[in-house]
Amino acid sequence: MPELPKDWRQQVVDMIRGAAPLSGELFAGGTGLDPLEQIAVYRAQYTIRLPKALAEDAPGLMRLAGDAWPDIVERYLLAHPPNSWSLDHLGRHLERWLTADGAPTEYVEMACVDEAVQRAFVAAEGRIPRPEDLVSLPPLSLQPYVELVRVSHSVHRYRAEALSDEAPAPLEPGDFHLVIYRRDRRVRHIEMPRAAWWILEGMHLGPEASIERAAAHAEPGELEENLADWFRLFAERRLLQLR
Repeated sequence: MPELPKDWRQQVVDMIRGAAPLSGELFAGGTGLDPLEQIAVYRAQYTIRLPKALAEDAPGLMRLAGDAWPDIVERYLLAHPPNSWSLDHLGRHLERWLTADGAPTEYVEMACVDEAVQRAFVAAEGRIPRPEDLVSLPPLSLQPYVELVRVSHSVHRYRAEALSDEAPAPLEPGDFHLVIYRRDRRVRHIEMPRAAWWILEGMHLGPEASIERAAAHAEPGELEENLADWFRLFAERRLLQLR
């Protein structure tokens, strides 16, 4: 029996993921299948399973891209094949890859939202502040399952409508400050006022610093009129934890 080349595993992987043409040279064949048919079986399984796994990671992008989705899948998987036994989080490089590929901004932003949803769904949960904790004004920070995303198109609305099997409204341009968070094993989003979003963004610096930063982005009187309501919303949605 001829000796296998040292890189035979990589050759097989490249054939399975479509980076090299199929060849039966590394296979012995067997009952009912010749060597080329053997490797073709593995290739067929790969092409069936991975696009489905990627669609689970990026359902918003899949719906937004429409007929362009199969091409995105093929080229992305060639650039970022799975390197783990698990296909979980297969699309973690999509946003960066789309940016480098020159994809439309709305595709990049939708991938960003899809990725934020994935992270929020699996993140840990910190200690929720109780009323008695707040007496001493403790340091607060965002819960691990909270993601802050800023987009220039209404991709979050499009995604929500598409995943609810509604006909999505056309994308609208704008400046959307999103809070993506998990509650009751579901990932949700809120469109936040810009100043409220900056408060959350600055939580890792401490409440004083975050409010000072928000003041620079607020309209005259906006903080005074809304700060209590915003913090009530932060508490109701369990966006904060004790640091």
